Amino acid sequence: MATTVRVRGLDVAKMATLLILVGSALRIACFAANRSLWLDEAMLALNIVERPFADLLRPLDYNQAAPIGFLMLLKAATSVWGDHEYALRLVPLIAGLACLPLFWQLAKQVLSPGEALIALCIFAIGDTLVYYSAEVKQYSLDVALTLGILLCALPVLREERPGRRRYLYLALLGAAAVWFSIPAVLVLAGVGAALFLSAKDGRQRAAVLAVAAVWFASFLLDYFLFLRVIRDNDTLRGSWDDRFLAWPTSPAAVRRDIEMLLLPFATLLGLTQPLLAKLGFVGGLNVLYRRDRRILGLLVAPFAPALLASLLHVYPFTSRPILFTVPLFLLLIGAGVGAVREAVSRHVPLFGAALLLALLWGPAAGAARSFLRPPAREETRNVLQYLSGRMRPGDAVWVSHPTQHTFRYYVEFGGQDRIAALDPVISKRTKAEKDRILTELQPVLGKPRVWFVFSYTDVQGNRDELHERELILGMLDRMGKRLDQVEATNAWGYLYDLTAPPPQASPPTPR
Repeated sequence: MATTVRVRGLDVAKMATLLILVGSALRIACFAANRSLWLDEAMLALNIVERPFADLLRPLDYNQAAPIGFLMLLKAATSVWGDHEYALRLVPLIAGLACLPLFWQLAKQVLSPGEALIALCIFAIGDTLVYYSAEVKQYSLDVALTLGILLCALPVLREERPGRRRYLYLALLGAAAVWFSIPAVLVLAGVGAALFLSAKDGRQRAAVLAVAAVWFASFLLDYFLFLRVIRDNDTLRGSWDDRFLAWPTSPAAVRRDIEMLLLPFATLLGLTQPLLAKLGFVGGLNVLYRRDRRILGLLVAPFAPALLASLLHVYPFTSRPILFTVPLFLLLIGAGVGAVREAVSRHVPLFGAALLLALLWGPAAGAARSFLRPPAREETRNVLQYLSGRMRPGDAVWVSHPTQHTFRYYVEFGGQDRIAALDPVISKRTKAEKDRILTELQPVLGKPRVWFVFSYTDVQGNRDELHERELILGMLDRMGKRLDQVEATNAWGYLYDLTAPPPQASPPTPR
């Protein structure tokens, strides 16, 4: 008969099941809310819905990059269920749901029951992980495969004489993972190093090297067939130029690197108390160092290849590309906070409760808000639905440059095909200069009903685009009459009568 493990009188297994159910509900609610695709999602979605399976083997359009296995899974989902958002987000959702039991299985093997519950709670309700479980991107699958690799490596690390099957499963999982996750090779490099250094004899070291050889062969094949074109895409790499670590050659470079290394504590982990998270992380390093250095090595080893890849400008160490590191951060934070709570609560019980409240209150409140009102990012679909319901024969449509991909997806595949009959004018990228914008507007000037559609992913981070919209609207208000408007999250639509003659650009002053 199985022994019931309890922490402070609570059944650990039942608490874990409850947290997994809560995390699943949050992810399903985010998925069910069916928010509009935003720019990055739309660009990847267009590659999926416009191409047959075979054409996904070629470099993607719109400077997109994703592992070939993930692309094939998305294409399979849309082939069966259609080209709508639910089908496109199904694979990330399944990966996000799978992460919950995988994380718990890992946490309960490397942490004490109380520490594991703390880590699972943050993992289940953290807004970043919930959000990317309903995003047309590969990042939730990165997390799932990282957890799978660590779980598969754990018996090899711990058992006195791991059987051949242990090594076989680890070799096969790693060989497959690199086709479905770009950072999987970084995780494998770290895990392989940790296993080799922890090997008890020459036989185990030889087995680890054989497993690593299988991983390396699979990665090389994937690299030369598919990943190399990503490495050679200067535009794509340029978009991440400010997200790479710099070699510490100056005080400014060191300061910038420190800021980047600390940024995940504030933005990625779903915690609202970054200082407490940092202290918990450092405490977790100390706890696991004293408890089991092999486990600590396994959990921190993937960071080393990730940091090196960033220094070499191969893979950025910031934001969503390093979502795969979140389980590692949270396991260490859970160990640190849990150990402190357990030690102090024996003498000051209220302190332990206050510590947990400070750590978890923000994520819990955020999770409740997101469950009741799922977050939106760029609701272009709502604007187009409004436009479609009010358009008349003869209307014209002008679409801003950053909106073109979401506009195309919804007009061609998202049920807004009536708008396509209006022969939309797609703006080219312009600087916010009056004469150049007038050139952009020429095709629709003089028309009695013109719809203008704008959307920007992050208003705070795209001041140039926001200024362009304000400048265009100011010009339109002087040139014609605003008849209607609609506003959604980071998306806008305006209807103008532009039958008045347009202003002429001032001729250059002769010298």
